[in-house]
Amino acid sequence: MIDRAEAFIFYSYNTIFFQDIGRITGRLVLITKDQKMKIVFTTSGTDINAPLDSRFGRSPRFLVYDMDNATFEVVDNQHLSASHGAGIQAAQTVVGTGAEVVITGHCGPKAFRVLQAGGIEIFHTDVPTIAEALAAYREGRLNSASAANSKGHQI
Repeated sequence: MIDRAEAFIFYSYNTIFFQDIGRITGRLVLITKDQKMKIVFTTSGTDINAPLDSRFGRSPRFLVYDMDNATFEVVDNQHLSASHGAGIQAAQTVVGTGAEVVITGHCGPKAFRVLQAGGIEIFHTDVPTIAEALAAYREGRLNSASAANSKGHQI
């Protein structure tokens, strides 16, 4: 009898994912000539001087900053009030923006895994504003997170 391994390949937002029986085993990020470096910040505000929200999944908005053009757009977190899975759904929204980096205060384990699977690097910080977080990132004062720093379910 020969064991048959089941594997799936799926494509999402310039990334090819390899999935083997329920878990992602690898990914290949496709970079195109026109792809821009985008950073997502969690916030309750609508501009670069707005406060950095410490909660990823329950953050009211995401400010998507384009490093190449020094422009931004604000995306509402449609899953802010979800009773369960707010972090996972928020992470899916962020992956959909095409961002490569997330800067936030706290990120739960499920959202962290979704972001990582989407090829997004996560940075935790306690600076008060997006402008300060952006400056810290540019100056190399933020460290990439290797794990979630919240147990999740923060309201």
